[in-house]
Amino acid sequence: MENIIVLYGGKSVEHDISIITALQAIENLDKQKYNIYKIYITKQGELISPTSATKPQDYITEINKYKKVKFCFGKGIVSIGAKKIKIDCILNCMHGTNGEDGVASALARLLPCPITCPDVMSSAVCMDKVIMKDIMRANNLLCVDYISFLKHEYQNNETKIITNAEKLGYPLIVKPANLGSSIGIEVAKTREELDYAISVALNYDNKIIVEKCLTEMIEINCACLGNSLCCETSLLEKPSSWNEFLDFKDKYISNQKAQNNRFDFSLDENIEQQIHQITQKAYKVFGCSGVIRIDFMIDSKNNIYINELNTVPGSLAFYLFKHKYSYRQLLDKIIELSKQDYNNKQLNIYTFNSDVLRKNKGFK
Repeated sequence: MENIIVLYGGKSVEHDISIITALQAIENLDKQKYNIYKIYITKQGELISPTSATKPQDYITEINKYKKVKFCFGKGIVSIGAKKIKIDCILNCMHGTNGEDGVASALARLLPCPITCPDVMSSAVCMDKVIMKDIMRANNLLCVDYISFLKHEYQNNETKIITNAEKLGYPLIVKPANLGSSIGIEVAKTREELDYAISVALNYDNKIIVEKCLTEMIEINCACLGNSLCCETSLLEKPSSWNEFLDFKDKYISNQKAQNNRFDFSLDENIEQQIHQITQKAYKVFGCSGVIRIDFMIDSKNNIYINELNTVPGSLAFYLFKHKYSYRQLLDKIIELSKQDYNNKQLNIYTFNSDVLRKNKGFK
């Protein structure tokens, strides 16, 4: 039996979505194959292992029944209560900041142990929408025109930033650079709306990105599964929404019947083929591993824009691979891929013996 740590929660505005992803994964993991241990990071940042919370509603109030968690770095061991566990793999279900942004990957590296998400660098650059788009441009991956700025730059020179944003042409879409689940995002059609959108985004991040908002377009999602050696793409999905873009309610709360029809659409065969090719290219450019989801936008001229890469997609994007894998099989696959990646990296040399300490006589 392998010891699998399911890591979820965290100090993130996507905390609640992470709980849902984790509980879905726990329900579908093979209990005959894995010993499953829950490590939940509360909104206050405390690490605990709930002993009774099994439903989303159990996390609405403060959890009282739990065991404390302590990691033993350098040995790949975690203590849950009085029990010490040798970690075979971490199943990362943390969305957003303080998890998906490379923090969870750094934790795994320090332990060390395999983790089912991209490494520190890949996770961090995919989380930061500005750096992500800079890398896209450098690798001829199409994205919409954008500008970015920091909070202090906006406070010191608001007029210049607004002028540069308006050069993109309304409508504009304003986003916190390091966030997901459509939280803190607003569409602006006027200067007044732009001011408001920026004020909203600044509540969530110190770095803001303003993009040209495509008015005549369709959204398409494609997932990718693999590691540095190989990758495979998923079914394509067309998210359904009555809004101008999928907001938080559309994604996670709404029970519209249209949500069930997101695979019921037709797309030009050439466009579909290009999306799969771009997905694989982006996966490799960003050095991804495990399962990710890429969100695309296709305009009226059939230009294919990458909107963003999600390195820990909601529900781990199992529904996009339903044609090939059951959820249980997909979890087995990403765990195995993470261990393969980890074993390959262990072949690298990480230490070097030098004379610098022996020969240094100290400091005056």
